[in-house]
Amino acid sequence: MSSVANLSTRLEKLVGRNRVSATESSLQEFAIAGRAPMAVLKPRSAEEVAEIVSFAATEKLAVAACGSRSKLELGMPPQRYDLALDMTELNQIAHYDPGDLTVSVDAGMPLSELANSCPWRCHAARHPLLEAQSLRELTRRFDSNTARPATF
Repeated sequence: MSSVANLSTRLEKLVGRNRVSATESSLQEFAIAGRAPMAVLKPRSAEEVAEIVSFAATEKLAVAACGSRSKLELGMPPQRYDLALDMTELNQIAHYDPGDLTVSVDAGMPLSELANSCPWRCHAARHPLLEAQSLRELTRRFDSNTARPATF
């Protein structure tokens, strides 16, 4: 059995068969600077992410967490890239504190969904300084490929 097939089998035991992909097309979707991972994993929870990272550390595998993959080409390309974590299913608001004006979201939460989520819209309705248009503008600026920081 090849080492890649053995790795896929071990990863399937960790997160489930339908959560591991090693097809050429899925690997190319997650390529960074022309370098594709050996496998793409789609965790269902933060606990699964922790298990995957622990496994990867034990096996000395390099891991990259990926969301929508719109910014994979920014920054220095990785020297090694063994596993891609598709974080798109981790997309919930974990904590919202309107008194502190803070929100914590899962790693796969797109900014566009956050901008349209109920807590922000309800808060914006009570506080004109946080109107929904400002959040849309932040999302637009962040989602553009410019390196300019958002200004308010």
